[in-house]
Amino acid sequence: MTNYPVPYHDGDQRLDDDLLDEVRAALTKRGFPELTRVDYGMLEVMLVRFVYAERRAVSVTLAPR
Repeated sequence: MTNYPVPYHDGDQRLDDDLLDEVRAALTKRGFPELTRVDYGMLEVMLVRFVYAERRAVSVTLAPR
């Protein structure tokens, strides 16, 4: 039995830039290379796909790094 994926509800703000930055920091802390702008966008897409049950449109914003 698994706990993921979870249902997506409109207005769910839990998967935000702060969470993405925490995952990025965890990766670099463990010796993985720093993310590029494109990598950051891909990380967001992959987390959305892992966390939420429904396929939904993902709006990716490439933040300046």
